[in-house]
Amino acid sequence: MRISFLTLIIILTLSELAYGGVVITDKGINNIGSMTAYIMKCETEKYMPLGTTSDFVIRIRKTFAKKDSDAIMLAYQNALHSKKIYSPSKDAWFDMQIDKKSCNSIEKGIPSLDDFMKKMANEYPN
Repeated sequence: MRISFLTLIIILTLSELAYGGVVITDKGINNIGSMTAYIMKCETEKYMPLGTTSDFVIRIRKTFAKKDSDAIMLAYQNALHSKKIYSPSKDAWFDMQIDKKSCNSIEKGIPSLDDFMKKMANEYPN
């Protein structure tokens, strides 16, 4: 499965905004968690700078309610173990294929995603 900037944008599969916080679907939880694991794999293979995953996890913790961010971290751990990434559009898990090109593609999209999550956290504080 080819990872692209569009996949990164899809990871925020939000069901609705309610109760003053961001509510996320199970598909979104699996996708964000597995994408975080993918970023970690890229970082450990030295295709991304050290600290990229930490910064991403901090942003997840600041954006989502504790229950949801805990679920995302569980999906992250499971994806690290299984080496699978979740596609919400296909509702399927695929083997991670870590290479320089796909990691660079994801890395280019992280600033846009970070900006989006910062704005969501400001607009809909948990």
